[in-house]
Parts: sequence; structure tokens; C-alpha cells
Amino acid sequence: METSGAGLIEQEIREMERKWDESQLHPEKDLLGHMMTDEFVSVLLNNVYTKAEVMESYRSTTDVSLEYYCSEIDRIIIHGDVAIVVGRSNWKGKLKRSRVNNHALYSRAYVRKEGQWQVAVSHITVTEAYP
Repeated sequence: METSGAGLIEQEIREMERKWDESQLHPEKDLLGHMMTDEFVSVLLNNVYTKAEVMESYRSTTDVSLEYYCSEIDRIIIHGDVAIVVGRSNWKGKLKRSRVNNHALYSRAYVRKEGQWQVAVSHITVTEAYP
């Protein structure tokens, strides 16, 4: 049974996910940077990227330029100041100079630091890729 505290945390995490999705199409560097912990890592396309590397890729439109991005949360698991989001995403555009049209499964780990939720880890596994 969900408590009102857990329900509030889930709402906060869903709002963070909405902002994350929005930042994929319209990367606001300040917003995206503030959403990540300093130790943030991303696992994508057989590589591990640091926060600095991810932020640099968004600064360069030759690295990341998405025209479509959509995600759907399957579940949110809350353990105190840690929340894990598991879901599916679809995106279309340009990634590392290649056209992409991908379907993926993802998980993101959020941590609450000083009352604010931030993403510590993002892991994306592409399940289907179309030219």
C-alpha cells in the first residue's frame, strides 16, 4: 500500500522524468546539468560517459540532435533517498553523426541530496534500431 509520502516522491520523480524528456528535445544546458549529480554516469551504446562528456555532446549539435523523443515509465521503486525509474523510450534524430530511430529500455537512478532529486546513473539499452 502506497503512503502519501511515497506518492509525493513518485510525483516528484515523474516531474523530473518529464523535465528529462523535455531536455532531450530542447537541451537547456543549465537545466540538464542541474538535474545530474557531479558523479553522474550514463551507459549508452556500449560506452560509459561522465557528466562532462554528456554535457559536451549536448553543446555540439553534431553529436546530439533529436527531433523526436518519448518515454514511458513502467515503474518507480523508492528506497528512502534513492528512486529507480524503469521504462521504455523512443527517439529519432542524430546521435554521434549517425541518423537514429531507436526503441530502448532504460533505467535511471535518482538520489535526493539536500532535499533535491538528481540523476546519478542513466542506463539505456537499445532494443530495436531502424535506419
